[in-house]
Amino acid sequence: MVALYAGGYRPGAETFAEMGAYLIYDARDGSLSVIPPIPSHDEYMAMGHQSAVVMCDATGGGYLLAELVWVMPGFSRAAVWLWESSAKEWVLKPGCLPLPPNIAMYSSIHSCFSYRGSTFCWVDLHQGMVLCDLHQGCKLSFIELPQGRPNYDASDYPGGLCAEEFRSVACVRGSIKFLAFNKFVERKPGEEYGLTVWTLYPDHPGWSISYQCSIQDIWANTNYQSAGLR
Repeated sequence: MVALYAGGYRPGAETFAEMGAYLIYDARDGSLSVIPPIPSHDEYMAMGHQSAVVMCDATGGGYLLAELVWVMPGFSRAAVWLWESSAKEWVLKPGCLPLPPNIAMYSSIHSCFSYRGSTFCWVDLHQGMVLCDLHQGCKLSFIELPQGRPNYDASDYPGGLCAEEFRSVACVRGSIKFLAFNKFVERKPGEEYGLTVWTLYPDHPGWSISYQCSIQDIWANTNYQSAGLR
């Protein structure tokens, strides 16, 4: 299933909140559904412009659409707007988001996905992931990324720097993987510039390194060379 934005609507862009909607494409039957925007209210502020997550429901015949928002004023509380295809209405699921104080004010969603058929995941590629577990009454939790927050001089990137250029998080075969180049972070003595892959396995308390390679290793790879990317 795929969630798309139609028209000018984007979560968090209140000026255009009524000029579009969500489109849900269901590959199971090729159907396309139109879902209205989340209710507009000064008390709620979306965490990003890519924060809509869709997944199949427990029956396998319907779907759930979720949107993560801050509860104002302040950034100490969060909530999830949940749309169930069977009910055809938005329902607010308030909760407490246990973010460290130095993270809460700067959290912004870069990507999102569903996990194990019962959990919504929203990713801030600078800091960590917010998880909403449907099996625990939409309980919210936060998992920090294993690599620290990137540190760089903004004046060197006047056009802005996209975290997606050097970091990525996704669900792969039932586990969550975090890929990152060790750019803009402090390296260990003798550590080369390269790529590291961390894996968060189900029911495992923390991240573990599952793959590492240097830039030289990537350039020397025959598949990379045959692609003509260098």
